Amino acid sequence: MGIRLSARPLTLGVLLLSGASVVASELNLQTGSNRTDGATIFLKYCAGCHGFDGFAAYSAAPSFSMGDRLHKSDSELLQSVLHGKGAMPSWEDKLPVSMLVSAIQYLRLMNRRIKSGQPPRKDKLPEYYFRFRPAGETNTHWWLLQVE
Repeated sequence: MGIRLSARPLTLGVLLLSGASVVASELNLQTGSNRTDGATIFLKYCAGCHGFDGFAAYSAAPSFSMGDRLHKSDSELLQSVLHGKGAMPSWEDKLPVSMLVSAIQYLRLMNRRIKSGQPPRKDKLPEYYFRFRPAGETNTHWWLLQVE
């Protein structure tokens, strides 16, 4: 059974694939250097749509490993994340700005790794991550649908 990826717009509802409810403050998002870890943030909150390796799961989402939208400054990217862009909802009151900035730094790293011939991600996948349901999808198990 494969995962069906959709080109449809995304809804604003968030699904935590494990079914457990996790709040950002409850997650272990610190590294040994006591700074917010951009990889952990990206993989938990962004990769459900933008791809664990930076290759988007939806056609409307940028593939950061390929350099999509990376011509934008960190400030411009942060504004898109804070206020939402296209099908992506606003993250302004969901995660602290410092965490969002760390995620932006990480997505730039994925592109630099690809350009240098390395795999875009060397980080372990998270146990839980967020993903948005395609707009109009009524099947509650939409992420498990077989490829047609």
